[in-house]
Amino acid sequence: MKTYEAVFILNERQVKDGGEALTQEIVEHLTNLGGRILRQENMGRRQFARPINKQTTGIYLNFVFEMAPDKANQIADRYQLNPSVTRVGVLNYEGPPVKS
Repeated sequence: MKTYEAVFILNERQVKDGGEALTQEIVEHLTNLGGRILRQENMGRRQFARPINKQTTGIYLNFVFEMAPDKANQIADRYQLNPSVTRVGVLNYEGPPVKS
């Protein structure tokens, strides 16, 4: 198992509940792939440095999780075509150790 960090930027025009429903969907998807959530955080609405698709703000969700390396790329593949998700990035986690 390897530790990853995933950051999702949600389209405010598509999300009505501040990202709560999509957060639950992401958590279910990660656990169904055999991952274990170590930390999840709704970082709220943030301003972009440059507009993305004519949007100037988005809702940021941050997840730190453990998962088998061969399954990690399936996360970005699933959510890239979702209209509620503006951007998604899955990176190797290099921060301080997370206590589970």
